[in-house]
Amino acid sequence: MIVETDLAYVAGIIDGEGSIVIYQRPMKKIIHHGKYGDRTPKHELNVSVGMTDRKIPYYLKDLFGGSVCGVTQRSGNRKPFWKWSVTGQRASDLLKRLLPFLKTKALQAQTAIVFQDTKKK
Repeated sequence: MIVETDLAYVAGIIDGEGSIVIYQRPMKKIIHHGKYGDRTPKHELNVSVGMTDRKIPYYLKDLFGGSVCGVTQRSGNRKPFWKWSVTGQRASDLLKRLLPFLKTKALQAQTAIVFQDTKKK
């Protein structure tokens, strides 16, 4: 069960280390029965947090779903990096819960929620 203090904590993580992005997915160029697949650009909401400490990304996945991927930084003495992300309606639902606690990314969250609600229609 997620309590208010969890939401406040996660909002702080998103404000400081996270990103709220609406991005354009690549268009498909698959040929099926002699015709190209969907060539209309698709846009998707994504909320993510990347850190060198793997505990937080996995904590976020346990609370809100989504996925975690590990990235090994090969240049210099960089530490491995873990990134948690959630997309689409799940991301919007998360932002709605975090909105009362967000400070620096509140406007981005509001914009993302409107985008996702409009996309559903």
